[in-house]
Amino acid sequence: MDFVNRELRKHLLFILDAEKYVFSNPKHLRGIDSYKDKKMINTLKHKILNGELLTINHFQFLETIYKNY
Repeated sequence: MDFVNRELRKHLLFILDAEKYVFSNPKHLRGIDSYKDKKMINTLKHKILNGELLTINHFQFLETIYKNY
């Protein structure tokens, strides 16, 4: 159980860091793509808070966030 809680905390930190990158960049104010990015980040945050771990596709999404913003 400790391992899962530790991983959930790590994943939450990844999500919060990606959220910080998106909202600190002025590029996030315009466009459908930025809306979808923010919506997906919010969805992932809710998944983590409900106790679900991220999949490899979610990590690939977070990687594109770091590349785009």
